[in-house]
Amino acid sequence: MSQINVLKKGLIISFLIIASSLFTFYVLNWSEKGNIQYINIGLFVLGIFWTVYESSRKEEFVTIKTMFNDGFKYFMLVTLLLTIFTFIFYRLNPQILETVLVENNKLIATAKNKTPAEISENSKKIRSIFMPMMLMFTVIRYLLLGSISSLVTAYFIQLRKP
Repeated sequence: MSQINVLKKGLIISFLIIASSLFTFYVLNWSEKGNIQYINIGLFVLGIFWTVYESSRKEEFVTIKTMFNDGFKYFMLVTLLLTIFTFIFYRLNPQILETVLVENNKLIATAKNKTPAEISENSKKIRSIFMPMMLMFTVIRYLLLGSISSLVTAYFIQLRKP
């Protein structure tokens, strides 16, 4: 049986993550910040294990560096695709930002230490940083999780080899 290359693994896992996100948001009406995050992270890490494990089976004497390199290629591709998806998703769903603004304004109003002008200014600031913040969160989350998971998986696979 031939192995699936890293590019195809990244595309498969990205598709699964995007499909699960869309299904849970549009069909099940789950919040984009809810339990779907755990499912997506699980799929992402499963893809790393799959990639690094198959990388370890390519040759008899494969190094941690080689296994991590394949894991790196995988998580960079998935991170790129999920960042693009995040951008498109939030652009197509502006109600998410509006909900965040309403909840934030209610929270600030209950504190009763801001004027309506300050609350309005705060909303403008949140609106201006919302997309960069969501993109940054996606990139950092998947890059950190990918690098740590790839390295740890490669290390433990290397330990188990004779």
